[in-house]
Amino acid sequence: MKPYLLFLILLLFSVFSCTIKQHEPLPTHGMLWEITGNKLKTPSYLFGTYHLQGGTQILDSIKFFDSIFDSSDQFLCEFNYRKPNIQKPIEKITSKKTDNRLKPWPTADSTYENLISIREKKLLDSTLYSDKFLTYIKKLNLRPLRLLSCIKLSYSKSNKNTLQKTAEESKPEKDSTKSIMLDLYLQNLAEKRNMNIVGLESVEEIQKNKKSIFSQVPQLSYRTEVDILMFYIENHATLDSLNKEFAKNALSAYLKQDISLCLSLSTQQTKVSNMKNNPIHLYLGNEKFYEKRDILIINERNNNWMKKIPDLITEKSSFIAVGAAHLAGENGLINQLRELGYIVVPVQDNKK
Repeated sequence: MKPYLLFLILLLFSVFSCTIKQHEPLPTHGMLWEITGNKLKTPSYLFGTYHLQGGTQILDSIKFFDSIFDSSDQFLCEFNYRKPNIQKPIEKITSKKTDNRLKPWPTADSTYENLISIREKKLLDSTLYSDKFLTYIKKLNLRPLRLLSCIKLSYSKSNKNTLQKTAEESKPEKDSTKSIMLDLYLQNLAEKRNMNIVGLESVEEIQKNKKSIFSQVPQLSYRTEVDILMFYIENHATLDSLNKEFAKNALSAYLKQDISLCLSLSTQQTKVSNMKNNPIHLYLGNEKFYEKRDILIINERNNNWMKKIPDLITEKSSFIAVGAAHLAGENGLINQLRELGYIVVPVQDNKK
């Protein structure tokens, strides 16, 4: 009986240990993490980045960043901007394939006359004639979505010039090297320090992911295109304000190193334009498209990266820099590394 009881005790202990591991709290805070254990000879590090301007501010608040970065032998990033990892010749994408989700604009001399009301035509003309660039674009008779892109470009340039003038008048000059996107700043830094730079994704893999996302998009009708165009023109001030508010909240969450909120915000960005009667949401099927898109952008990419990371950090001490949203959650890199037996802890907690 004693061997049998001993076996039961060991079995219960094993089950209890597994249960504890499964219910280990998911990471919520911290952008810089140390990876050890699982027979690693030297530690590697995982760092969450911010893909828009302003993210470099976080470097001043992480005490051990410079020494840790310098101690790493190689730099792993989402994509190597300098030397793209092209595994095989990329299929040339023709304009026809790029727009396969759009119906072709009927004829070169098509007009909007049969698609918009008199009131909408007046509003559209007043928008196009308010800017020299848009006045020229009007002559090209672009399809509604192409015209929308030009209008957005015109608005963004106008807003950027206004903001730039205000900033120049009210703020002293700052370090220009840190005004670029954080990912590119870090990659430039790695290059200056002669670190081996490895992109976790090739050009081919990025294009494959984009194709998967676009495959979820239904074909647009001309009516829907026009509805989207006119909705933006009529509501652009509100939409731009919501986008700025979202960007502000996203940067705030990042600088506070709240990775769980960064993940939540990245998958809830659709709420920025979730206004009543928004034709984009009606066209995409409300949240269904966004849910599938988020799985492809975050979860699937995490899974693909995890097929490469273990071998790379075994070979050399690595500094891994990927978007902050890829760190948190059950499918996040931190949790996936822990499930493989690595010890992953926040650097600031570990270095006290």
